[in-house]
Amino acid sequence: MNPKISWYILALVFLATGLNFLDRQVLSMTIIKIQEELSISDVEYGWVNTGFLISYALMFTVGGRLIDKVGGKLGLGLSVGVWSVASALHGVMSNFYHLLGFRFLLGMGEGGWFPCAAKTVYERWDIKERALANGLFGYLPNPEQYKPGATKSDCPPIGWKKQSPTKSSLIYWNYLVV
Repeated sequence: MNPKISWYILALVFLATGLNFLDRQVLSMTIIKIQEELSISDVEYGWVNTGFLISYALMFTVGGRLIDKVGGKLGLGLSVGVWSVASALHGVMSNFYHLLGFRFLLGMGEGGWFPCAAKTVYERWDIKERALANGLFGYLPNPEQYKPGATKSDCPPIGWKKQSPTKSSLIYWNYLVV
């Protein structure tokens, strides 16, 4: 494969990975407003986080097996599709059960991302460069490593309901470019 195309694909995987890291932080930035509007208790918020982490962990492991069967390209499409839909659905949630379900779905899409990205690197990079490529997309995009708390802030000025579809559009646009 043309090395320029490989680097281009890696850049897009890098951007999507950065969005993945940021996307996980959004709820913690907006939860106070969401709790007020939807009457969600701290215990229910704990269940929401647990649901996300369970689905994320399942897809991180089971997703790897699925990606081995379908390949990196289709896997990226499926992962980003689930992730984008789940992210957009956050904008229409109206109760605890919606939030729990949408976060579980988001964990499935985001958890599947890393096995997909690793498979894409494996399929498109020479064996001598794979470790570098995996290191670039897997570690560098995390904003928390540069400045702890960098993704923590008050609710965005556009409001939590409008930010979900906007964010999911960016995620899906990145996939279309890949």
